[in-house]
Amino acid sequence: MQIKPVVGSVVGPTSETHWGQVLHLPNAYGVVEVSFADGGARPAGIHLLSLLSRKLSENPTSLKSLEEIIDGVASVGVESLLVCVPVGEVAYVAVRGSGDVYLKRGVEFAHLLHGVGAISGEVKPGDTLLLVSKQFTQTLTEEEIKGVFDHLTPEEVAERLTLLLHEKDSGEGSAAVIVQVHKGKDEEFPAPERTAAHPVTSLRRLVNDVRAHPRKSTAVVTVILVTLFGISVLLGLWRQTTRVKNQSVASTIVDARHALEEGVALLTLSPMKGRERLVTAKELLAPLRESVSGRSSEGREIQELYDEITENLTTAMQLYKVKPELFFDGALVKKEGNIAFIGFENTTMGVVDQMTQTVYALDVGSKKVTVLGGGQTYAGLSYAAVHGDKLYVLTDTGVNMARLSDKQTVGNVAKKDSQWGEIRALVSYGGNLYLLDTTKSRIWKYVAT
Repeated sequence: MQIKPVVGSVVGPTSETHWGQVLHLPNAYGVVEVSFADGGARPAGIHLLSLLSRKLSENPTSLKSLEEIIDGVASVGVESLLVCVPVGEVAYVAVRGSGDVYLKRGVEFAHLLHGVGAISGEVKPGDTLLLVSKQFTQTLTEEEIKGVFDHLTPEEVAERLTLLLHEKDSGEGSAAVIVQVHKGKDEEFPAPERTAAHPVTSLRRLVNDVRAHPRKSTAVVTVILVTLFGISVLLGLWRQTTRVKNQSVASTIVDARHALEEGVALLTLSPMKGRERLVTAKELLAPLRESVSGRSSEGREIQELYDEITENLTTAMQLYKVKPELFFDGALVKKEGNIAFIGFENTTMGVVDQMTQTVYALDVGSKKVTVLGGGQTYAGLSYAAVHGDKLYVLTDTGVNMARLSDKQTVGNVAKKDSQWGEIRALVSYGGNLYLLDTTKSRIWKYVAT
């Protein structure tokens, strides 16, 4: 049986000092976590992934060879290095640094490895391997991890784990990969043609001819040896060239995949930077599509990745030319009024006017305005979010709540914390508040009480 893995990736917040990422190759899957107190974690992590990809292109077929590879790339700053290599019906897993490996088989959820170690064994269709980094296990408990495995696909499990990570206060450098085993098609090879008798017959004739003419034997043997030597040299050069080319291709694929993941993640926060990373990923793969055969496994992977990049880039680059029309003029509410920020829910729009320091609700259908507050209570007002009859507004001191029902303001329902960086978005969902902190690369959550 040939294993056909279905893979899900989980990557938590990162910083200059703590970085985590998932390794996804045609023949191997893994997780890395790198930490440097003085910064530089991301470049070191990308270098580690590139080096590991080149080493794994040699296709290790034993647990010992896999351990030798990861021992050769593990260096200072590597907190976690976990790699899984499926070969036939057997999965080889090795861990260096800290990290954990779990196996889900049916309803059973087993903890296979904790910390440095290696293990191999036969896997069955439906089995799910989970490889997690050190920071991941310190952020989420085993019970929280188990709770998301409920007959879901690896992609759905990855989405749930990612949400759990971002709800925590910590988690920088967290990463995990979910590998679910499916049965693939066994490769079929065409039967060789029965033409072996022809070279054997020719060889016998050559031997008989040499015996009949002994003077020619030395020359014939010399020619044969020189020919064989030339063939062996050519084969050696071809193998060396192929190996170097495969390593270069694997490294480029890894770089392109990282650029794709970064581009997709940046699209919602900074569309321009997201598009730039997607264009970079496409440019990395473009030469490979010409030089690598589309019939090879690398060629198929390149085409699939290229199509995925093109699809995301097409979505990101869609432009619509419309003629804007004025919907509502803030000066109608107060003289010199100017709408700076808005928040939506259904037909209610929460409006923030920084010019006059006023907050009001606007009914989209009737354009009826209800002034809710203003003045010093809302000093430094900016982002707004609407939930039910409540309008939340970010101020210099925290988040104020204004009720549409009685037009009363409750100050600092979420008081500004010294740990906050630069807040660039405010969202209310399910009654809870979510603040996007671009300085700390995290989301602050405040539960409704």
